[in-house]
Amino acid sequence: MSKEKEILNFTTPDKERYLCILPTVKNEEEKKLSSYFGPHPSELISPLIKGKICSYLVDVYWSYEVCHGKHIIQYHEDRDTKKRVEYYLGNIVFQTPKEKYFDHLNPPKKQIQGKDIPYYSVQYKSGTICDLTGKPRNTSLLYICVEKAKDIVISQVEVSVCQYEIIVATDRLCSHPSFKTPEKKEHMISCFLKEPKDRADPYPKRLLHDLKEKEQDMANELSMIIGNNIKVKVKHIEDPKDLEFDVEEENYGDDIDSKNDPEKYVDYEEKSFGSLSNKDKQINLPNMDFFDSEDQSDIISELKVNSDIKSFNDLDVNKQYAIARNVAKRITLNRIRRNFFNGEQCIVGGKGWWKHKFCLESYIQQFHGKPGDADYKVLNLGFFDHASHVKWITADKSRLPTVDEGKIIQIRQFYMGGNVCDENQQPRQTEVRIRCDRNLYKKKSDAIQLYMEEPTQCKYILTIASGTFCDRMDDFIPYGYININNDQIESDMTQKIFEIYEAYSKIKNKDTTTVKEDKHLEEVKERIHDDL
Repeated sequence: MSKEKEILNFTTPDKERYLCILPTVKNEEEKKLSSYFGPHPSELISPLIKGKICSYLVDVYWSYEVCHGKHIIQYHEDRDTKKRVEYYLGNIVFQTPKEKYFDHLNPPKKQIQGKDIPYYSVQYKSGTICDLTGKPRNTSLLYICVEKAKDIVISQVEVSVCQYEIIVATDRLCSHPSFKTPEKKEHMISCFLKEPKDRADPYPKRLLHDLKEKEQDMANELSMIIGNNIKVKVKHIEDPKDLEFDVEEENYGDDIDSKNDPEKYVDYEEKSFGSLSNKDKQINLPNMDFFDSEDQSDIISELKVNSDIKSFNDLDVNKQYAIARNVAKRITLNRIRRNFFNGEQCIVGGKGWWKHKFCLESYIQQFHGKPGDADYKVLNLGFFDHASHVKWITADKSRLPTVDEGKIIQIRQFYMGGNVCDENQQPRQTEVRIRCDRNLYKKKSDAIQLYMEEPTQCKYILTIASGTFCDRMDDFIPYGYININNDQIESDMTQKIFEIYEAYSKIKNKDTTTVKEDKHLEEVKERIHDDL
């Protein structure tokens, strides 16, 4: 047996004894690092300094200029006045041997997008004096390896007051093994049954029992999904990793005697009930697969608050359809808002000190931290008011929806009455531009791009662009906001909601119910409870 492998003996709760062979996992990365004698990270990034290369990041309000080996500047240029406000976030300083030292066996790491990424840090100090601390601004510039990245500034954060951290993605470090993310490998563990020796099946009893239960559960679920007249049977498996199914269609016609066929079965509640009286006929709630889970939540919620649905069948037909239409109207509007932001009514974005929250036709916020934090702060950048929006959009025809080739590609909305600005004592306000990005649409990308600008003090422009918007821009009326009226509500949606409430009311008011009807009611009760 190989010396590179270890042996483990263990016993299961059912007294089954196994011998397992464990491979010895070698740290190949450590071997590569220990044998590395190539350039130091400072040498790998030295062409940035010698070439006097600068990298830039354009953020919400501030822009950042990183001139490698020289300085880092934070600046904002007013579009109207062309006035530029700038602060030095640090200047390059001579690195002491201690600062320049890099332990390539244990490089410092930072968590980025859930992964520990190694980096090389260069300090920039003695920037513009901070008004809050009276001390110079300083920045840690972190270089990370990203294949084919050309010295891009990917993030900037203010880690504490006037102390910054900027990350630069570059492929210059990727030749150094310390900066490469190690590949994860799977290692096989082989186990053999020692006792009982006379058993042919090597798998633990409990594992087989659990697998059979899962197979049966899966078969039951598939039967329900495929249809009530379909039976799914799990085949015997030789390998627990393999699952095979026999799918058979039940036939309840007169030409088949199901009692004589051991592979067929008939559930009484699945038979035709044509011979029974209307009073005794089983009532099934219509299939709700037409609606997604959020739609179903709206439908179920109405059962909680609208007592009329329990006596739905006693109501005038106009009243019945009015209830169904109102629910369909809410579902339609919620669908538009959910689809607009891939399932979320509000979108949160931004990086650095401030983040932004946008809720369609509701409000816009700028915030830092979380509620309860000592430094938590939130500013309202504007609220949506239909009358104010219409007044704003009609004052300038250029604000009306942008149409190209007969299709709306951009709409604008006006959000006003935000928190008062300290600089000019005026309420903050924001123009929102919702845009169909045709390039993303062609790529079938679900990405949503968000840009926040402040062209003048406390007057913002928020641009939200996505390919997913392109098929939904017609949901906005010519004045640039969503409007739902009866003509837009799908008649089949109203009809399906009508049928669901009608069946629910019939079951609820029957003197006696079948097992299946009781199950329907129990499922509805559970949905109502979950929705509370």
